[in-house]
Amino acid sequence: MSVPHQPAPPVLPAERWLRLLLGGVAFAAGLTGVVLLVFPDTTDRYFSWGLGPPPLTSLIGGSYVASLFVFGWAVRRPWVETRGLVVGTLALTLPMLAVTFTHLDQFDLSRWQAWAWVALFLASPLSFGSVIALRWAIPVESGPMPPPAHRLVAALLALGLGVLAVALWVDPVATGRILPFDLPPLGGRVLGCWCSFLAFLAGWAAVRRRREGRLSFLALAVFAAGAFVGGVRSFDDLQPPGQRTLYLVALVGLALVAAWAARPPSASRGV
Repeated sequence: MSVPHQPAPPVLPAERWLRLLLGGVAFAAGLTGVVLLVFPDTTDRYFSWGLGPPPLTSLIGGSYVASLFVFGWAVRRPWVETRGLVVGTLALTLPMLAVTFTHLDQFDLSRWQAWAWVALFLASPLSFGSVIALRWAIPVESGPMPPPAHRLVAALLALGLGVLAVALWVDPVATGRILPFDLPPLGGRVLGCWCSFLAFLAGWAAVRRRREGRLSFLALAVFAAGAFVGGVRSFDDLQPPGQRTLYLVALVGLALVAAWAARPPSASRGV
């Protein structure tokens, strides 16, 4: 017996706009990240401000490269899987906008790169916010919750990253002492914005159903891997040796834990 033809579901109002946004973020972030990783010592020539020291430049560059993979993969995923990432962009861009205007005196506004930075973090929350407003009421398919151990891991990651984000915003120089490199005020607060983004993704994975949170777990693993690449890129600038080893081991551990939590459930668990 032939199966009756099912019409394709209609394209929702924000569908093409969302894919364009995700693809644009992936492209711009990937390009920026590669440049930061390759040339971490000369950001005063090409970046929006003199981002440094080199280990911080490489760390943020690795995060941008990770964004290429995360947002690029999200382009073809359904809304049920990507909406946590979309909402999470606000946890990155809104604090970044506040940090930008707090330290606006450090931007050379005679350069187009500085204006591009300001324009990006003005337009991004408006663009992604419009997608959220258009699509938030769309129902998503239900499914099982992640196993309790996975939710606990996500909650602990959200708590730790959230505390770190706040500490970096309040006193980035003092907080930076836990890292094997110094943090300047602007660079440290920018790093705090990345931490708040990852804290949101971890929190989302802790409270949402498995399919809704899986991309967040994967993103945590990819961003930890990107940070590890950044650490290796500037390995010789990380001091002292014992602290830099602990730093890299912690990044590998975060990536492995997040990848473990993101793995598909086995048939025997039936979830």
